[in-house]
Amino acid sequence: MGGWSLGALIAFEMAQQLQQTGQSVGLLVSLDGSACSTSRIANTWETVWFSFATAMPNIWSYVFDVLNLTIFTFPKIQKSENNGQNQLVKSPDANRKIEIAKAIAQKAERGEFRQAAVRRLLPVMWANTKAYVNYKPRVYPGEMTLIRSRHPARNINRYPTLGWNELVQKEIDILDIPGHHLNILRQPHVETLAEMLKSCLDRI
Repeated sequence: MGGWSLGALIAFEMAQQLQQTGQSVGLLVSLDGSACSTSRIANTWETVWFSFATAMPNIWSYVFDVLNLTIFTFPKIQKSENNGQNQLVKSPDANRKIEIAKAIAQKAERGEFRQAAVRRLLPVMWANTKAYVNYKPRVYPGEMTLIRSRHPARNINRYPTLGWNELVQKEIDILDIPGHHLNILRQPHVETLAEMLKSCLDRI
């Protein structure tokens, strides 16, 4: 079981429920996810800290990704002389990227992409925030592997275990990965992450 960011808490709770039904969890991994407190005030502070200290300064690379797909790749879509339908000018290394860009561009052309994305994103963000603030964790009787970015995403006072030492009864194996919370799933750090996860799986 494993998850990134808030997904680490979701994986943590799933592992708890599996343990309660008598099933075993061979591996529980937190991908740079912080433990939450039983205090709503403390959890609210952690959320505010993360939003201003990590999310806002580092989110721009994802904004540039969307701009790249919707603006710079969109001109590669042109009318076919034979059937009048939209066709893609393909390059050898861009097939998958252009397929994604075409879908995004078509929705953007109809005014659907931005509105639909915002309508879906904001309720999910709000639900995630409420879940983190209100979650009441219990002590997990097993072990955990924490893959931790070298730049703290939340309150630095919770290092080195990001608060998991208060919730995990047995050993916490800590692995450091280059980068920060929002880019460990991007190149080149994602390759290091894949190697770490493979090593963890090989051990069990």
